[in-house]
Amino acid sequence: MHLGFNMISLYSFGLFVEKYLFTQSHLFGHSGATMYILLYFLGLIVSAIPDYFYYKNYSGYRALGASGAVCAVIFSGIMLYPKLPIGIIFLPFEIPGYIFGVIFIGISIWLGRRGGDNIGHRAHISGAIFGILFTIIAAKAFSGFDVVKSFLDQVLNR
Repeated sequence: MHLGFNMISLYSFGLFVEKYLFTQSHLFGHSGATMYILLYFLGLIVSAIPDYFYYKNYSGYRALGASGAVCAVIFSGIMLYPKLPIGIIFLPFEIPGYIFGVIFIGISIWLGRRGGDNIGHRAHISGAIFGILFTIIAAKAFSGFDVVKSFLDQVLNR
């Protein structure tokens, strides 16, 4: 079930991030697809590192999945378009992406501390952080675009 939710999220956000934000917005131009692939695969690797070190001496821990990479993509999209309306299965209304992000991180921290569900909540958090940092750094380095300023301008309606 968790994998299915990840794949639906990746499809929904991935298409948006790669096509509309990375390529058509000219943030990375013709390199948009390459940057998207880098975001995903580096997010996959980086998001696994905290769990690896946390559980390295616990032989019973098993984790497999792409949650961290999916979170990297989602949070990249949130950084670039913070007011993106996001629907949650259990709510009959949509909320802005930046509010969803805060709620998601809070729930991931709580569930990670609680434990016992075999879901890599730390991977969610580290993937989200990676997605944010990757987007900020890559956009500044490759296009001179200030993601943080744009994010604040959009959220604060400047």
